[in-house]
Amino acid sequence: VRPHVVPGAKPGSHYSFHSPGIAVLLLPFYALGTLLKGTGMIFIIRLGMSILGALFSLQVYLYARCEWQRENLALWLWFLTSFISPVFFYSIHIYPEIVIALSSLTVFRLFRFSPSLSWPKLFFSSLLLSSFIWFHALKYIPLFVPLFVYGLWAGRKNFKPGWKLVLFIAVPVLVFILYLDFQHALYGSY
Repeated sequence: VRPHVVPGAKPGSHYSFHSPGIAVLLLPFYALGTLLKGTGMIFIIRLGMSILGALFSLQVYLYARCEWQRENLALWLWFLTSFISPVFFYSIHIYPEIVIALSSLTVFRLFRFSPSLSWPKLFFSSLLLSSFIWFHALKYIPLFVPLFVYGLWAGRKNFKPGWKLVLFIAVPVLVFILYLDFQHALYGSY
């Protein structure tokens, strides 16, 4: 298996193909897994991913229940998303897709069904959206942009006073700057 790196701009440095988001998110599970070693470590890390997969399926259930007001349909959709591929596959392997799917649906559900968005909800949704870059620098931009625009549209009635709009826009700007600074400090390039 070839290493997942390319040469970085700094002499002797290597640039990882993968952004650090999933590793950082699973850090508590890695730490707990090191106590168990071997198969126990793999089980604990997969448990972390399974929890994220279960939370995604819960978001599917909550969305369906709110959107169509049909409990049976919501339960069937929960069942399908819990036990079919790709959710089942991504819930036991270490890939960022399930985290992004969970974050995306959570944010969309907040924008879609919240009658009013308090500043903590705006901050939380903006932080979730802007975290996409930490899971893959470019791959999730096509998902971030429409969700962010939808957030601006859905939140237009909630952006009074204007500082809520500034907060919603400032969080991604700051998170992107931090990510670019991290990339530059570690690899010498953007």
